Amino acid sequence: MNDYEPLETNTLQSLMEKEFMDKPHLVDTILPGVGLYLLAGDPKSGKSWLALDLALSIASGKAMWEHEVFMTDVLYLDLEGGEKRLQDRVLRIATRFPPGFYYATNALTVRGELIRQLDDELKKHPGIGFVVIDTLAAIKGESIAAANIYQDDYNIMRALHEFSLKHNITILVIHHTNKNKSPYPMNNISGSNGVTGAADGSFVLEKDKFEYEMAKLYCSCRDYEDHVITLKFNKETCKWEFLKDNSSFQDSIESDPDLRKVVEYIKEAKEFRGGAADLSQILGIEKPGQILSTKLSRKRLDLERVGIMFTRNRTHTGREINLILLGQPTPEGGEEDA
Repeated sequence: MNDYEPLETNTLQSLMEKEFMDKPHLVDTILPGVGLYLLAGDPKSGKSWLALDLALSIASGKAMWEHEVFMTDVLYLDLEGGEKRLQDRVLRIATRFPPGFYYATNALTVRGELIRQLDDELKKHPGIGFVVIDTLAAIKGESIAAANIYQDDYNIMRALHEFSLKHNITILVIHHTNKNKSPYPMNNISGSNGVTGAADGSFVLEKDKFEYEMAKLYCSCRDYEDHVITLKFNKETCKWEFLKDNSSFQDSIESDPDLRKVVEYIKEAKEFRGGAADLSQILGIEKPGQILSTKLSRKRLDLERVGIMFTRNRTHTGREINLILLGQPTPEGGEEDA
């Protein structure tokens, strides 16, 4: 069978002109709205409690650790505990039973027909935007030859990743960590590099050796700077309670000198309306204005978090950008780009 298809190539100029509208993050500054993510931890570390709390919060639209949540329906695959354990846990942790929370305790493997099962479920319940799979081991199936373990792991994760992108949803897979610990938590995720290589990000839950109810949640994903959240497990509510976060929503902007210049300028000038090339010249940025405009478009949500609204408009003279410090009068302009 000939599966040949010619490459579909395009130019950087056309790429820079594309508008990619970001889907709202499921948990602001923690969990993006699209992609494949891992949550790993030792056995009985409380990672399943954390995943269940997260899923219930998203299904009910309830803030998670005071972080804003984007409400969407949830599919929760509890593949190791069965219905009785899931019922026990929901009764311990839930304050309400959101109608958009769907669950299953049996599923096929990725090598089998899991992707088809997920596809069918999303057809029945198109409002599902978040899928939790507990655990990766339950959907991997039998391992193949050790020589191909990386490719095997990668193919399994890639299938889930492609499904998440195709349906514009987030998938969180629960996984285990190694017994032998590395100083770098992300290296403790069990399996080959193929497990993490196809994922958009990973979370590792590590309990404190001396205060067992305390833990660090190490967060690493493509949309945010790496950060660490300190948590404490409440035995009465079975919830991980937030203590502190070493990150800031400004990280992704402060790490880019061009965006940092824009923020500093707008906080002083209050607003800017005009061509991106003009703004680059004002700020002394020695890059084409189109690059700056694209950067601003990609980071519009982060800009809003630091109090700056960004839009791109088409006018009779061409394309212009608008930046305004929130709380200032909104500038009039042409129609927003589609």
